[in-house]
Amino acid sequence: VLPAQTSVTIHDHILRLEPRSTDPQPFHPIDAFFLSLAHAFGKNAVGVVLSGTGNDGQDGVRAIRSKGGLA
Repeated sequence: VLPAQTSVTIHDHILRLEPRSTDPQPFHPIDAFFLSLAHAFGKNAVGVVLSGTGNDGQDGVRAIRSKGGLA
């Protein structure tokens, strides 16, 4: 469960909790995580979307698959 007003990403193979962006665009925490996962692990990345809000996760799944990972 993601704490309020935070996002989770991977940088240098380390899982990080960071303050949520103040950007007025819709917040897609699953996409942010999956995009960083795809970048960090490439073909070794695996993403599973069990539930979500709207299309959150869609771009992240595409990123994982484009790097040869499994989604």
